[in-house]
This record gives sequence, structure tokens and C-alpha cells, in this order.
Amino acid sequence: MEIYVALGGNIGDTEQVFHRALQMIASLDQVSDLICSRYYRTKAVSDLPQRDYLNAVCRFQTSLDVWVLWELLQNIESALGKKPKPKNVPRVLDLDFLFYGDLKLVTPELTLPHPLWKERSFVLEPLRELGCRHLDEITKTVEI
Repeated sequence: MEIYVALGGNIGDTEQVFHRALQMIASLDQVSDLICSRYYRTKAVSDLPQRDYLNAVCRFQTSLDVWVLWELLQNIESALGKKPKPKNVPRVLDLDFLFYGDLKLVTPELTLPHPLWKERSFVLEPLRELGCRHLDEITKTVEI
């Protein structure tokens, strides 16, 4: 299964946090071929004054069940210092599950594809860099 996960953060040494998160993802059983986009510096999507964010997207292959992978990603966030916080406040790390192959899923805990992926340039640009085939969906929706 081809997986895409967005990384974001703006507290502490975000580059180091990303590096560690990517190492942890790559070391998971049944994960292979991990590749990451460049890191992008972006303004916070928030009314609260805060530092710019660092963003990236990684792609990898896995045979892990979607729920197992989701829990493992949450464990990585916690291990690297993420604490429960309100939306749009500064954070050490967010791992946003963007795609799990072509799976469409809507639950209170998880929606796939990520519901806002098409609206965020800090997700679209790294996806474009990685050659994500899901970008074709955007093109198809604007055809006349």
C-alpha cells in the first residue's frame, strides 16, 4: 500500500524532530521505500501569533493495517513530544495521515483521504514534488 503522511511543526528544533520522526517511521516493521519531500517553511494557519511552520510530506510502502499504522503514527508523535492541544496552536510535531492507497474512510477518529489536503499549499507542493498520483483528482475536478 502506498502511504502519504504530512509532517508539520513549529516548536523547538523542527528539522531534528522531522529527522527523528522519519527514522522512526522507516524503522517500523512492514515499512519500506520511505522518501521525503524537501522541507517547506510556511506561515501558521492560525489567528494566534506564532513562529512559521516547517512542513514536508513523506511517502512509503507498507502492508500494515490502516488502524495499526494510524496508532503507530500517533505513538511517534507522542514519543517526540506532542501533547494534546487545541487546534491551530504551536506544536512540536503533527503527522497528518493523508492517503492510505485509495482507501476512503470516514470515522470520528480518522478520515482518509485527509479532508483538507486539497486546500493546503504546504501539502500540495510536497505531494507534487513526490509525484503523487492523487493530484490528478484536483485536475479532474476543474476540467470544463
